[in-house]
Formats: sequence, structure tokens, C-alpha cells
Amino acid sequence: MRRSVLALILVLGFAFPTAAEEAAELVGSVEAVYHEGVVTFTVGHPEAVSASVRVYDLESDSMIFDSGPRARTRVTWPAGHEVDGGFRYLVTAWNAEGEVVVSQTAANKRQTSISEITFDTVPDNTKFRGPDEIIMEADVQVGDTQAVRLREDYYGHGGGLYLYQEDGVLIHAYSVPEFEGTGNKTYLRGGNDDSYLLWEGYSSATNGTLSVLGVSDFIVDTGSTGDSSVVMPADAVSATEIENEAGVASSTAGVAAALAEGNNTILTASITAPTTGYVFASAFVSARFSHTEGLFSGCTCSISETPGTPYADGAAQAAIPAASPSGQFRVPIPNSRVIPVSSGMNEFFIVCIKYPSSNATYVDRRTLNLLFVPTSYGTVAISAN
Repeated sequence: MRRSVLALILVLGFAFPTAAEEAAELVGSVEAVYHEGVVTFTVGHPEAVSASVRVYDLESDSMIFDSGPRARTRVTWPAGHEVDGGFRYLVTAWNAEGEVVVSQTAANKRQTSISEITFDTVPDNTKFRGPDEIIMEADVQVGDTQAVRLREDYYGHGGGLYLYQEDGVLIHAYSVPEFEGTGNKTYLRGGNDDSYLLWEGYSSATNGTLSVLGVSDFIVDTGSTGDSSVVMPADAVSATEIENEAGVASSTAGVAAALAEGNNTILTASITAPTTGYVFASAFVSARFSHTEGLFSGCTCSISETPGTPYADGAAQAAIPAASPSGQFRVPIPNSRVIPVSSGMNEFFIVCIKYPSSNATYVDRRTLNLLFVPTSYGTVAISAN
């Protein structure tokens, strides 16, 4: 068995396909390895997607093998085990636009392993031109099974692409022109016929619609505004999915409590804010006075940030004049204020003050409601506690 493969001869050779309007820089390499009667040529270039090799008899320069373009960057020559004489190799590679990105030659003589051949590197500032386009004047099917099908002119509206499953029958994706206008229609199949993604580029006037359909549907209509521009299931969005959503907290008590003279903290409520913002606090107190004619009855209540400390700028007052006849009097005491808060837990209090020497005073039902909002849309008047 003879494996004659020659001494290294570097021959700089280039292939020139149809000229393009703009040139593409070439940077790349080719490696050749002989093993078990087959020479494998591997192209190294980041943009290469297809390649070919031509083999010429070195003495006569006649072509003895042409692989033709292959949709890969590794091509082979079945040289056989009886390799006699010298050869010249031309390896060409193209990018996805059909431009030549590698075109290199090498030659060998006897007694040198093909794996030792060095292909020409492309000199600096060398440019090659490839064809503007690959012209197909009919529909194209890729492979024996109809897995990929290119439509040359989809019903007179332009090119289209169909992708089939392995059976060549069921379409799992397609992209075609819209019949109604100049837009595009793209379909991606889900796990069944009722589950898919659909883009319709001319579904409403000159605007498109994106639909994700299945058990739940999600639709974006670029031709609409407001609420109708996005359609989702009624319960699709929960509070945890909305950043800094407004939220409430409240506290209430219904057991009667007598007020002592001085400051009385009668109720507490807390709220956890997701970020800095504001709390709108509203309070309601039902005050009850055991009034004796000739004596004054009264108290004030406020919403405070500190237990036992009233909020002086926003207190609500209830009073029974001393001249009023003796008896039981019930007086509602509502109050509210806006309070800036930091993220995290914030606690608030209802603090009531019984007037000195006032008749017996009680608080019956009382409530403290807290509403957090992250944003102000106007001036917010804030007073210190």
C-alpha cells in the first residue's frame, strides 16, 4: 500500500464567483487530514456555513474530484488507499448571504502526509466578492422529506418559509406574506392544534396583532390603544406580579374603654410598604360621654406615628357644653391624614386626650384604615407628627 503525499508547495489561489456590489473581508483557515482512505478538509471561519473542495492532478492540472457545495464546513474526498502522484486542492467556503469568505489552495507531492499540508492564509487587506444572491426560480424542498420548504412566490405576494415535523406532513412553523397588505404572517405551533403563537402583520388597518393562544390567551393589538390594546385572562395578573401595587391594612376594636386624663393610645395598625411612598390613614372613633350638667365633657383624637403622642396638627375634637342637660351623649370622631413612609413595616396609632376635669368619657368602636400608594400626582402637604 502506498500513501504518496507530497512535499509542501504553497500556491496562493483564489476563486472569484459573480461579483457583488460590496466586498467581504476574508479571514479563515483550512485543515486537511488523510485517514482510512478519506481526506477530510475542515474550514475554520466564523461566518462559513457551506463549503466545497476540488482536487486537481498536479501534473496535468485536470480536475479529478469536485464535491460541489455542501451545507457544512467539513467536506471529504474519498481518495482511496492507493494514492499516487501529486495533487492540488481548492477549498472554497461561503457565508449565509452567498459571499465567499474562504478560498484557499495547497498542493502536495509524494512521501509527505496530507496532514502536513499548510493551506495558504489570506494576506492582509485581501478582499473577495461573492454573488449578490442565490436565484431560485421555483419552490425549493430541502432534503428527501419535506422538512423545510421555501415558497418562491406565495400566491403572488412574496417568498414564504414552511417548517415541517419529521413526518414531512405536520407544519410546526411558517412565515408568509399577508394577503391583505405588505405585512408578514408568522405561525409557531405549540403542543397541540389549539396552542400556538401567531403574528398577523396586517390584521387591523396597517398594524399587526400578536396572539399567544391556548388554554389562556394573550393578545397584543398594535392598532388599538388603551385597555383594548392588550387582552389577557381576567385573573392573569396577581398582586405579587405588580411592582409597588397599592395595598391596604386595617385594625378595629369594639370593646368599650374608659379614657383616663392625659394621652390614651386606643388602637394600633401596621402596614408593610413595598417601597417608599405614602400612607393615607383614616380613623373613626365613637366617643361616649356620661355628661353632668354644669361640667364640661370633651376629648380629641388624632392619628399618630408614635404611641402615647398625639398629632397636634390634625386632631379631631368632640365636646359637650357644660350647660347641656345631664345624660349619655355619643359623638362620632372621624379623622384622616397623609403620611410619608419608607419601605418595610410602618405602625400607626389612634391617640385620644381626655380634657382635664371632664366628665366620664369612653370610646366604644374604633377603626384605623391604612392605604399605601407609591406615587403622588400633585402637591402633598406633610406635617411632622
